[in-house]
Amino acid sequence: MRANRTESGQIAVLLVAVFFGSIAMAAVAIDGGNAFVQRRIAQNAADNAALAAASYFARNSSPSEIGLLTELIQIAQANGIDDWDGVLTNEVNDNVEAYYTDIKGNRIPGCNIVGSCAVIPTETYGFEIIAHKQVDTFLARLIGWNTIAVQARGVAVMYPTFAGLVNMANLAIGSCPEIKAYDGSGNKSEVIGGIHSNDDLYLSGSDYHFHGRATHVEGYTPAGTNNTFDASSPANGSIITNPLVGLQTNMFAPGGAQVQGMTVHNLSSGGTVNTGRLILEGYYNPSTGQMAEGVYYAGNNAIEISDSNMTGTVTFVSNNQIKISGSDNSFTAYIDSLLIFSNKQPAEPCKDWVVDVGGSGNPEPVVSHVPDFNNPVVVQESSNIYRGLIYAPRGQVVTSGSKSTIRGAILAQAIKLNGSQELIIYDSGPGTPRIELIK
Repeated sequence: MRANRTESGQIAVLLVAVFFGSIAMAAVAIDGGNAFVQRRIAQNAADNAALAAASYFARNSSPSEIGLLTELIQIAQANGIDDWDGVLTNEVNDNVEAYYTDIKGNRIPGCNIVGSCAVIPTETYGFEIIAHKQVDTFLARLIGWNTIAVQARGVAVMYPTFAGLVNMANLAIGSCPEIKAYDGSGNKSEVIGGIHSNDDLYLSGSDYHFHGRATHVEGYTPAGTNNTFDASSPANGSIITNPLVGLQTNMFAPGGAQVQGMTVHNLSSGGTVNTGRLILEGYYNPSTGQMAEGVYYAGNNAIEISDSNMTGTVTFVSNNQIKISGSDNSFTAYIDSLLIFSNKQPAEPCKDWVVDVGGSGNPEPVVSHVPDFNNPVVVQESSNIYRGLIYAPRGQVVTSGSKSTIRGAILAQAIKLNGSQELIIYDSGPGTPRIELIK
C-alpha cells in the first residue's frame, strides 16, 4: 500500500508537469503565433513610416520636423502602432523611434532623433524607424507570461538624382596644368546655379552673367569684357571631389546595376551610332522627330547625332566621344537625370573634348537678371534644350552653337563654354529622387 501511494504521488506530479507542459506548448503555438503576426504588423508600420518620411523629405524643398512628425504619426497609426503621443525619443517605451540617417542608412552622429533637433541635419538622406508593440497573451498568462514585446526596424533612404549630387550648374573637377579647366570663350550667355573649378577659371568671352556662388582653386583670369557675377568676382575655394566617382559605363549596359527594369538599346557593336543608323534600326523616326525612349548604350562606339526637331527621353552612354548637334532639338534624361555620359580618356583630358553639345535654337533664351538661382524665373528657354546631367569625368565638355538651353548640370574634367546666347540653369533633374528600403 505504501508503494501504491508513492506511485500515485509520482503520477500526480507527472500529470501536473504534463498539464503545464501542454499549456506551455499551446501558449507557444497560440501566443507565439499571435506575436509573429503582430511583429509583421510592426514591420509593415516601420517600413511604411520610413518610406513616408523619406518621401516627405524628397518632395519638400523646405522639410520641417513638424511635417515629418505629422507624416510619421499618420502612417504609424494607420499601420497598427497605437497609443503614440507624437513625441519621439530613443526610449523603448515610446512605441516608435525615428532617426535621421545618411545615404547608407547609418544614424547621423549628434542630432539624429526626429523630433528633438532644431533643424533637420544637412547630411540627411534617409530615416530609420523602430516600431514597438506589447502583445497581450492568452494562454501564457496561466504561467505568468502576460505580454510579449515585439519590435521591427525599417530603413529607407533617398538616392538623389545624379544632377542633384552635383549641386551646381558647372563643376570642373580636373587638375589641368597649363591648360584651362573652365574656359568661357563664347558670348552673351547666362549661367544660373553656381560654378566651380578645381583648377583655374578663365573667361575670354564677353557678356557672361553668372548667378550663384563662383569659386576656383588656382586663379581667375578676366580676359573678356562685360562679364558679371553676383559677387564682385569669383572666390578662392577648396578642391571638390567627383561626387559620381564610382559610376561606370558598364553599369548602363544591358543587365547593368543602374538599369535593372529599364529599357536599354544595345548599340555596342556595329560602329558609330549616328542618325542614319538610328533610323535604320528603328530607334528614330525622322518624320516625327521622335526617338525611342531608353538608355542608348554604345560601348566603345562614338555617338554622333545631328538632325532638326529631334525629341526624346533618353540617356546616351559611351566610352567614346558623344556629339549632338542640329537645331531645335529637345532631349530629356531617361534615368536619374543622367542625359549624357562619356567615359573616354583623351590624350589631353582638359583640352580634348569628349562631349560636344550644341546646335541652334529659336528664339534666344532669356531670364530675369535678378534670379533666385534655386528657383530661377525663366522668361523664355530656347527651342534647343538639353534636360539633365552631362557627365565626362575624364575629358572636356564643350557647349557650342547658339541659342541653346541646358537645364541640369555639367560635370567634367574640364568645361568649355564656346557657344553664344546660351542659358545654363542648375536643376536637380527630371523626376523625383529614388527611394528604397535598404534594411
